[in-house]
This record gives sequence, C-alpha cells and structure tokens, in this order.
Amino acid sequence: MRSVAYFIISIFALSCAIAAVNIDKYDLYCFNGGNCTLNNLIVTGNTSNLTINDITLNVTQSITLNNTEIKDWNEIGNNLNYIDPINYIQLNTSWSNGHSEGRLHWNSEDATMEIGMAGPDVNLQVGQEILLRTKNNDLVDIPNCKVVFLSGASGSKPEVQIVGTEDPFRVGQATIGLTTEDIEQNQLGYVTTYGLVRDCNTLEFSEGSALYLGYNGTFTDTPAIAPNASIFIGLVLRSHLTEGIIFVQLDKQSLLGDLSDVYTASLNNYDILQYDSTDLRYENTNTPTFNHLTSLDNIFYNVTKEVSLEPSSFKLAGSNPADSIAIGAFSALAFDKTTTEYAYSSVHVPPDYSNETDWQIQIYWSANDATNDQVSWCVDYAMAREEQGYINSVPSTVCVNDTNQADPYLLLETSRINVSGIGVYRDDNFGFKVYRDTSQDNLTTDALLVEISVYYNSDRLGYSI
Repeated sequence: MRSVAYFIISIFALSCAIAAVNIDKYDLYCFNGGNCTLNNLIVTGNTSNLTINDITLNVTQSITLNNTEIKDWNEIGNNLNYIDPINYIQLNTSWSNGHSEGRLHWNSEDATMEIGMAGPDVNLQVGQEILLRTKNNDLVDIPNCKVVFLSGASGSKPEVQIVGTEDPFRVGQATIGLTTEDIEQNQLGYVTTYGLVRDCNTLEFSEGSALYLGYNGTFTDTPAIAPNASIFIGLVLRSHLTEGIIFVQLDKQSLLGDLSDVYTASLNNYDILQYDSTDLRYENTNTPTFNHLTSLDNIFYNVTKEVSLEPSSFKLAGSNPADSIAIGAFSALAFDKTTTEYAYSSVHVPPDYSNETDWQIQIYWSANDATNDQVSWCVDYAMAREEQGYINSVPSTVCVNDTNQADPYLLLETSRINVSGIGVYRDDNFGFKVYRDTSQDNLTTDALLVEISVYYNSDRLGYSI
C-alpha cells in the first residue's frame, strides 16, 4: 500500500511542474493507522498560478512534510491531528478577506499575526496586546472602552464591574483594564489589559495625552487627588468621537502603608513615620524620638506667625501723639477726628523669617459711637539693616478702611494690609507709624486703637519671639 501512495505522490509532483496548475479534490490516504511521509515536493512552474483546493488528508496518526512548501491551501481535512515537523508557514501578507473566530491571518495594518476571538468584534494582534476573557457581574451592561476592576470570580472566569474615582481606594487598585467590546450583564467578553482599544470617544483629548481613571468608568487627563485612587490608564493615540484609539498600559499608585517595609496601625492626625531598627520597618507614631537631633536651626517648614503690638509698646512721639487711655481692663490709643495723630513702633525681623516674603498688618480697634461710620487707618513703614540701611529713609504707606458697627466699644478688626517683603531679611528692623487719615473717614468720635498684629512667614523651627 505504501508503494501505491508513493506512486500517487510522484504523479502529483510531476503534474505541478507545468506553468499553471489547478488540482481539485486530491486525497492522500495513509492506511492501517500508519505514518505518511511526503518528501521533497517541488513545484517548478509558475507557482503564482498554482491553486490547490480541498486537499483531504485522512491521517489517523501523523503526516510529515519534509522540505515542502505549502502555498494557498484553502482547506485541509479535519482528520489531520498535527503536522510535525514543519519549517515555516508563510502567511498571505495581502490578506483582506475579513475576520472569523479561530482564524489566524496576517494583519498588514499592525504588521503582525491576528487571531479572531470568540464573538464577532474582537481580534487579538499577536505580540501587541493582552486580552482577558471576563464575565460582567455589574448591574448594567458594560459598553466598549469602559474602565473596569476585578470584582470576583465565577468558576474559572474573572468577574468585572465598572470602576471610577468615586469608589474606595482598594476598588480602584483592582482596576485591570478597558473593555474592548460591549459586554452585556452576566455575559462573557474581553478586557484589554495591555495594548490598543479602538472605537472609543477620545475627541476631548489631544493625541499623546495621558489618561487617568475618571468617574464611573470614564477616563480623564487629570490624575486623581488623594485619597482617591490615581490610576494611569494609558495614552491617546487617535482623537476622534467614535474611532478614537487608546494604548492601555496601567500604572497604579500604591498606598504608602502598602510598601513592604512600612507598617501602619490606628492612624491619627499628625502621625509621622519613624524607623524601628528592632522590627526593621517604618512605623507610624505621634510621639517620635529624635536621638541625634542637636539643633532645630536647619529643620525647615512653612507657617505664618504673628507678632502682637499692644498700645503700651507704641511710642507717643512727634508733634501730635495719640492719647493713651484706659477702657475697662484694656488700654487703647485714642486718635482724634479733627487732628491727625501718630503712634510709632518697630519690630526686629525674627531669625525664623522667610526672607523676602510679604508681611501683613491687621488693626484691632473700637469706638464709643452708635453709627455705622467709616474709619481710615494708615501705616507708614520702612526697613533698615544694621550698618547698611538708614532709619530716616522715605517710608511707604498702606491704608485700610473699616466700618463701625453702631455698637459702642465693640471690638472690631480690619482686613489684613499687605506689606511687600522684597529686600527684607532676617535681623532687619521694620519701623512704622500708625495714624488715622481723617480726610478719608467720617467717624465723628475718637477711633480707639486696641492692638496691631503683624504677620510674617516662618520657614524653620527652633526660634521663639
């Protein structure tokens, strides 16, 4: 029987040596469950016109093709279990005849092999993307291009639901990718965990934009702010209303407490991490121990501090000083309505001052008056540096208006007046005089200065004023 098979093959090889050949319904049988070997099949003619249709190989075990080139076989019988060995398979790089589930063909656009997956809409570009077959166990259908998280499992299939920044952090951390097709509720469908997802609405984003997890399965070009989960989804490759393309490459930001050398328990406000050499890890505490801290001079932070100036700290000098009076348990400086009166003070710029940052002045005052009249407070100020500045330099002026509340002796406060800090450094001297600009207000009684607060920015620990 083997000689008969060899004779048929020989005729087949000979018939292929002409310029144009069509061979239809050619059967090769291997009898008695044996192995058939097809050796050195050579087509010498114009192979571009060679078509071999419906070759049926009825083989119960195996067939071996040695040095044989297979070109344009439209169908190989279902009884072929495997081909071994084979040197290569040359795919048709001009293929454009559509997709089909289970079909392997060449994708010339993406320059790779492509496999038709289950369902009519999904194809796997080999080596360029990773797909995960999932089950939709959400309460709604999940459209294409929705961000989903791993919500559980059903048998051997992972389950997914829509995820968004409105969900708890741990849910966001379970984000696995974008749906690459519409998945009906309780049905199976594919999620792309790496690679291209097509037919998305990316019109509002420019090409090359980074995308992050947004609200309710959407994506945004703005990363979420803690404590929401910040999940990098990928990049926009094409901006389009219906044909947008997203390159998916997830990157999830972890919690600080998830690091392998960090242990946090019962977190409280103002806790910090401190290393424990016994447990070989960082632990949270609100009572840290500083064993090697010898000075606070070089520990920096940023906070606003206040210097309060009471009436007793003012110098009542010059031609028209304000009157110092007592009102109950308070002392005050009384500024007359008809005469412009002055009070002087100075502040030594503290050693924790953040150089060249602005100052602010706020005035606390009162009046024995039952009207809603307005008072105009002004401050002339100047800066002087030891052995470099002059105390008689021309001052700058800032003013603020405030309205009486028609309630005698009610303690009032102005808004803060901003004072430029350009050129001001630690250990400088800040001198100023306060007065009431009677030409700009209409309060008919004395304006009573109770206190002035001077605010400045501090950038280091270890100093008190």
